[in-house]
Order: sequence, then C-alpha cells, then structure tokens
Amino acid sequence: MKMKYLFSIIFLLSFLCENLKAQNLDHKNIIKPIQTLFEGMEKNDSSMVRKVFSEDISFLTVSRDKNIKTFLKAGDVQQFLNTIGSPKEVALREVISNIKVQVDGDFASVWCDYSFYLGKEFHHCGIDQFLLINSDTGWKIRQIVDTRRTENCNQ
Repeated sequence: MKMKYLFSIIFLLSFLCENLKAQNLDHKNIIKPIQTLFEGMEKNDSSMVRKVFSEDISFLTVSRDKNIKTFLKAGDVQQFLNTIGSPKEVALREVISNIKVQVDGDFASVWCDYSFYLGKEFHHCGIDQFLLINSDTGWKIRQIVDTRRTENCNQ
C-alpha cells in the first residue's frame, strides 16, 4: 500500500515537472520577440524590430491631458521604425522587469515594468503590456500599450 502511494506521488511530481519545463520554454519563446524589439532599438536596427511585429501592429500610450483626463494616444508604427533606424548619439535602451506572461493557445499577454534610458541616462519608466499572436513564423507582437512617468520609478 505504501509503495503504491509512493509511486503515485512520484508519477504526479514527474508529470508536474514536465509541464513546468514546457511552460518555461513556451514563456521564453513568447518573450523572445520582446527582447529582440529592445535589442533592435538599442542597435538602431529598424529591420530587426519590424520582424517581430505582426502586419497589423498597433501602439497605444495611456496619457493624461492638462485637465488630468485619461486618454489613449495611438502611436505611428512607421514613425517609430524611422526613429529606431535613424542615427543617434546615444542608444535607446529599455530594461524590463517583473515580467508576467499569460497564454491561451496562440494568444499571449506579457505585462512588465520598464525603465527607459537615453544612453546611460534615465528618461522615464512605466508599464508595458504586449499582446502577441503565434503565427506561422513564430510569436509576433500584435499590440503594445504603455504608461509613462518620471516619478516613482525603480531605476
């Protein structure tokens, strides 16, 4: 009886470990296009950045107007890519932390804190939220929503 119980526990633990390994691998594959985005930004490589976007990528920033009314500001993808590809004196560097990944089949959401730097100088921080779709060529970023602030930042 004890041996049967022991084998059941061992089987259950091995099953759970295999599931965790698969989930970690999936999370790494989901986060990879985000890491490539930031690598491309730092290297001024707009083609590297473009490759991780879906065809219908959209950017949104949560902002406030003069009256402190919250609104969403849509970003221009081509303008973003032009900015990335333009020569700069300092690199654009974004550091993410506190990463949370949620997945349902071919759809994933990544939520993370970020700090943005111009070269080595801190510029702002906030939250990035990425929606990704698993396409024929791998995970692609479909939407980026961010907040931006200069206070209460962990640099």
